Formats: sequence, structure tokens, C-alpha cells
Amino acid sequence: NFVSRASWGIFRKTIFRPKWNPCLCSQERIFMSQGLYNSKITKNKLIIQIYRFYIIGLLNTILMYLLFSFLVFIGISYSLALVADYICGGLVTYFLNKKYTFNNRNRHAHRIVIKMVAVLILSLVFNFIMLVYLVEYRQYNIYTSQFFSIVITSLLSFYLQKTQVFVTPNQ
Repeated sequence: NFVSRASWGIFRKTIFRPKWNPCLCSQERIFMSQGLYNSKITKNKLIIQIYRFYIIGLLNTILMYLLFSFLVFIGISYSLALVADYICGGLVTYFLNKKYTFNNRNRHAHRIVIKMVAVLILSLVFNFIMLVYLVEYRQYNIYTSQFFSIVITSLLSFYLQKTQVFVTPNQ
């Protein structure tokens, strides 16, 4: 009788547990497929993290876009303006996302900083490649090109910060 109950429990968990939920948005399905969406991180917590990330990111992006635009306007090349943008923006986003978005209290801050610098460098390279392509090859306006580059790069940045930088031990 105990064996049949245990077998039924395993059967019920594997067969009746839905792998795909049509109510979830595509980003949540991506997190589920990557193993980032488990019973300890609820759907609401993930949504709150995404909203906080985008609110902090939006404020940071507006400030850094203004810095980028100002530096380009006064005659600094867009590549140097982009690097200055990422240095200032990286510091702001690290401290705000560590505290408010991911609520990370990890004591090994040097490891997080190294990972954050790696994510920022990867994002910078990705953003720079997109910016050069849009400005030099497609002949788009520099300001419009940076706007579109920011939108795409922010998705990459969220994913990398969530999965590589601010990882909690229970994930």
C-alpha cells in the first residue's frame, strides 16, 4: 500500500504537473526553460523583479542617454561617449539593482563586482556593435540608433544580471 502511494505521488508529480502554462508570458516561459523559475521564486516575485529592474533601468537609461547625448553634442566621438555612459551607468545600476531589484546581501561583493564588470563589458561590446552597424552601415541617426540599441541591450543585461551576477543560493 505504501509503495502504491509513493508511486502515485511520483506519477502525479510527473504527469499532472504542467510543463507549459498558457497564462505565462514569453519571458516567464524562457525562465522556466532555463530552470530559473521554480517553486521558491514565485511568478509574482519574478514580475516584481522585472518591473523594478526596468524602473531602475529606465531612470538610469534616461540619465545616461542624456549624458551620452550631451557628450556627442559637445563633440566627443560616440564611441568614447558610450564608454563614459557605461562606466557611470554601470556604477548606478550595480548599486540600485543589488539593493532594490534582486535584494542581494551576498558578502562576497568582490565576486559580484567582477561578474558585474564582465556583464557590463559584454553589454558595452554588444551595444557598440549595434551602434556602429546602425550608424555607419545603415546610416541612421546616432541618437535614434542608441535608443534602439539600449532597448535590445537591456534585455541581455537583465538576463545576465539575473542568472550570473545576483544569483541567490536557492536558485
